[in-house]
Formats: sequence, structure tokens, C-alpha cells
Amino acid sequence: MKTLFIILTGLLAIAGFQKGAEPAAGIRSIYRAEVGVREETGRNDGSRVEEYLRYVGLKKGQPWCASFVCWALGKAGIDNPRSGYCPRLFGRDKVVWERRRGVGELNLASYDGGPVVGKTEAGSDDSAMVFGLYYAEKGRISHVGFVDACDGKYIITVEGNTNEAGSREGDGVYCKRRLLSSVYQIACYKRHSRTALRNPAERRLNALVR
Repeated sequence: MKTLFIILTGLLAIAGFQKGAEPAAGIRSIYRAEVGVREETGRNDGSRVEEYLRYVGLKKGQPWCASFVCWALGKAGIDNPRSGYCPRLFGRDKVVWERRRGVGELNLASYDGGPVVGKTEAGSDDSAMVFGLYYAEKGRISHVGFVDACDGKYIITVEGNTNEAGSREGDGVYCKRRLLSSVYQIACYKRHSRTALRNPAERRLNALVR
């Protein structure tokens, strides 16, 4: 019994159940709080930008829009590809909307396929919508960010490595307004149930106490 208690105590600590531990913050509050972050010299650098890049295993100087998205998802406890390569965010199991299927088919609030009517917030504290822009010269999605809301034919976004003009090689995290018709794909990332979300240590704990 003493051995089991020691094992349980250790697993609880690893899984984040120590006294005072708090659950992961909501994804929306996380990415919104980053609006205003700027590069230090305009060369994909700066302490916060480099933190985004480190999360996906990249060094300063690399494009970081996808790194920002993955970092924010990770902070919220949402599984993600942890990659700086934009297309990795749009796996078949994640894509919920594509431009070729027709603009306006997606209800950004409930993901039920209904029409977008009026201004609708996208996602919740437990889920996020990620948009991708396709660039012909690259032959792939080369810029990504969060869809924060939809206002008719437009989406309101929070995205990194952009600027006032909406470039994919910008200088910070901005809130932008883009035409939905300019978006190539939208992916949905959801925070799963508490049991599924927790790390392997908690899953082992659950198995022990059943």
C-alpha cells in the first residue's frame, strides 16, 4: 500500500495535480493576449518570437506564423503538429472548410456546416479555427493564423509574422480583417476530454485507480 501511495503521489505531481496547479488557459485568451508582439529587428527575432520558434524546434530568423499557432495551441493544452511548416496544420482529420466547396458553407461558431450569418465568434476556449492562405509561387499554404470571428464575407483573425498590410513576412502579431474568399482552408483544433488531454502520466494514473 505504501508503494502504491508513493507511485500515485509521483504521478499526480507529474500530471499537474499538485496543490495550486491550474488547468490550461483557454486558447482564445492565449492568442488574443499576443496581439502587439513585435520582432526586435524585423528579422524574425525577438524574445517572444524566438519562444514561438523554439516550441517547434526552430531558431531565430525563420518564418514563424505556424510556430505562433502551434505555440498558442500548445499553451492551451491542445494537441498540434509542433511544426513551422504551414501545411502540417491542415491534416485531413482537421480540415473543416475548403474554398473549393464554396464560401459561406461553414458556421464558424458551431462547425455544423450551416451558413455564416452576421458576426460570429469562431471557436471557444476549448477549440480554435486555423486558416491557411495559399500562395501560387510556393505551391502550398504559406501563411496561417487563427480565425477569431466571422463578419459576413470577412473573417477577423489573429496571426503572427504579418503586418498592417497583411503580409506573410511581417513584423509581429496582429488582428486582421480578411475576405473569407481569400482563405484556402480552415482547420479545427479541439481540446479533447480531460482524460484524453492529460499527459501519459495521468493516463497511467487513471489506469491504476480504476
